[in-house]
Amino acid sequence: TGVRPAPIDRTLITAKVDHHINPNNSMVFRYNLEDRKTSGFYAGGLYVDGVNQSINAQSFAGSETAVLSEDTFNELLVQYGRYLREDAPEVTDRPAEFRPGSVQGHHYCCPQRFLENRIELLDTFTHALHAKGEHTLKTGADYIHISSELTFSQYVGGAYFFGTDDPFNPNDPNTFPSFFELGVGNDTNDDTNNQLSFFVQDDWRVNERLTLNLGLRYDVEWFDGPQSAIPVGGGTVLVLGKIPELDKNNFGPRLGFAYDPWGNGKTVVRGGYGRYFKPILHNVYNNALLFDSQRYLILSVGDSD
Repeated sequence: TGVRPAPIDRTLITAKVDHHINPNNSMVFRYNLEDRKTSGFYAGGLYVDGVNQSINAQSFAGSETAVLSEDTFNELLVQYGRYLREDAPEVTDRPAEFRPGSVQGHHYCCPQRFLENRIELLDTFTHALHAKGEHTLKTGADYIHISSELTFSQYVGGAYFFGTDDPFNPNDPNTFPSFFELGVGNDTNDDTNNQLSFFVQDDWRVNERLTLNLGLRYDVEWFDGPQSAIPVGGGTVLVLGKIPELDKNNFGPRLGFAYDPWGNGKTVVRGGYGRYFKPILHNVYNNALLFDSQRYLILSVGDSD
């Protein structure tokens, strides 16, 4: 028991530049950096030794807004982001020891490394109408490309499992470990993800008391990466890390309203509904591949008694 330090060293940098090309065109450039280093990550509870974690995240975005007419303008956004996370065990010179009262040594989960490169293109066109109430129409498209590399090592430093907190004594079998585990094989996966969306929205001011927000969004996603086929007998093949078939029916309606029941501006009732689709969670896919018993293995040796 006791308290151990877990220092965090964090650097944040943000920069922004605005540039007016002419009265109808302007540009904005943004840069963000986060650099963070943490010691003692995952330590606590039974875990005496933790992980040294480092995160470096950078993004650069540029946007251009063009006023096409009194009622029409367009905004184009181009963005690039890079995220790198690395987890390294604090202790590397001895295997982990799992005991009822504590866990010490090489942390079983690491090293880990996650690298993601992301590119986004987003264009939004806006036009205002003044017929049958005021309408603000927005339509556009959004494209995101993600390439990632994931390393997830389990028990690569080895781990002994004990049933007692008594120190190891070669003359006392009760202090012997019950089993030993070691991770071996290919612990790295690469995959790419593409997301494409189209959307349209009408912010309709029906009258002085009621405004409606009506919209529809369509999302499609395709994924590329390795798959693992495992024969299980009888001509059957088990596919782990299977990439889903292209899903083409992701229509997400949007409905919102703002209503002033007495027309005096003192009370506004708001409500909304939307249907949303989340992209594929990479962890589910990568974990299925890593632990398919072909690419990466966790070997276990124990006492048969």
